[in-house]
Amino acid sequence: MKRREFLRAAGAAAAAALMPRLVMGQSAPAARRPNFVVILADDIGAGHYGCYGNAKARTPHLDALARTGVMFRTCWATPMCGPSRTLLATGRYAWRTGVYHNSLAIPVGGKNPGDFASTHLTFARVLKQAGYATAIAGKIMSLGGRLGSDEVAFDEHCIHHESFTLPDGSKFDGPSEGAYHVPNAKPIASRYWHPCLVRNGKAVKTGPRDFAQDIHTDFLIDFARRHKDGPFLAYFTTDFVHGIAGGGLPTSPAAGRPGKNTGGNVDDCNSYLDVLVGRIVKALDELHLREDTIILFTSDNGDGPHGKTWATEQGARVPMIVNCPGRVKPRGATNALTDFADVMPTLVDFAKADVPKGYELDGRSLAPFLTGQSNTTREWIYSYIGTARMIRDGRWLLEGVDPLGGKGGGRMYDCGEDRSGHRYREVTGSTEPEVQAARRRLGEILAKIPHIDPHDASTATRLANYKKAPYRHQVR
Repeated sequence: MKRREFLRAAGAAAAAALMPRLVMGQSAPAARRPNFVVILADDIGAGHYGCYGNAKARTPHLDALARTGVMFRTCWATPMCGPSRTLLATGRYAWRTGVYHNSLAIPVGGKNPGDFASTHLTFARVLKQAGYATAIAGKIMSLGGRLGSDEVAFDEHCIHHESFTLPDGSKFDGPSEGAYHVPNAKPIASRYWHPCLVRNGKAVKTGPRDFAQDIHTDFLIDFARRHKDGPFLAYFTTDFVHGIAGGGLPTSPAAGRPGKNTGGNVDDCNSYLDVLVGRIVKALDELHLREDTIILFTSDNGDGPHGKTWATEQGARVPMIVNCPGRVKPRGATNALTDFADVMPTLVDFAKADVPKGYELDGRSLAPFLTGQSNTTREWIYSYIGTARMIRDGRWLLEGVDPLGGKGGGRMYDCGEDRSGHRYREVTGSTEPEVQAARRRLGEILAKIPHIDPHDASTATRLANYKKAPYRHQVR
């Protein structure tokens, strides 16, 4: 074995020993397995919600779910959608999947990282194999594979499509949003008013008064109604509150004005997303399913100018609210740590499902904590974007560690008991023994987690292209 191969294998073994293990079968005893409604918002950080301290936010339904369930003050995704969605679906960090950034995907073991559903287990696949009915509504990019395949594992779908990927014989007569500023980009068909949608393999006829997020919500409520005898998984990967390709935000129905795909604002969009969550909760109540349905709400990264693409906690910190009156202990706000790697093992644990022997997940089931059987989650959480990484424990934060970013050493913060992301004390250059010990401890954990090898010839071209990418990450 070559020296580099040996070091990589040794690093992987060390990381495997370091990662928290999936704990199975510890969820609350119940005759019926729970249903799941997983809601993934888009481009919106934790600071936009009333339950996270925003006094101006109009999010009463999510605030109620946080108050009567569990609201994690510190949950990390990654600072960009692609790596976050892959991590959420698989429970595996990028060193296993190869998805470090939208513009940096490195094959692991010769496998195509863009098709992660066929090369890694996803929570949808594991739950479907365990007998769950499964449905997805929202963004097609969340699937990580070919729609309708066994690997993607959704029985039903209602998702946004591009006008040039519609089923044969179908045509979209609605508006285009324009194109993103990337080479050879094609115009994106509307994702909001007069949207381009496909439901269970057939194009949906829509008009100017039709709003995609309403259609997605109706679809998932109908799915729950038809599968009320359960168990089921409903995955809502909403486009809210992502801006349109040409810039700006759509006018939300919450604005009380005629629908347009421009001229909106974050507050109205986020407020209407809360309305949609309220509709789902109400439907579950009417179907007498609330006691047995675990609702999990989160987002894929921090919002645009305040975090997205930045290798900082503001880029990675997202809301994480979990609620189920019959299963989840109403802890309210908690300082317990979690990151997206924990979602898959948590769903698998609650579902009393399993993964093949020897198949490793990087997260830890939150089921014991959510049910009240344990008062701890994990000692540290981890995130990344491209070549940059970050890690924190309950008090200390190390962010922007990037050997290729020009500020490779990163910045160190003493967070104390604060979880706002704003009032931390920077201690990057401190020589205090306590600070030095904390930095050494976090650095030692990072050193054991395999990462991109900038000297590896097979990744050189990808790294070179990544440095030229329009959405390259930034470090503070």
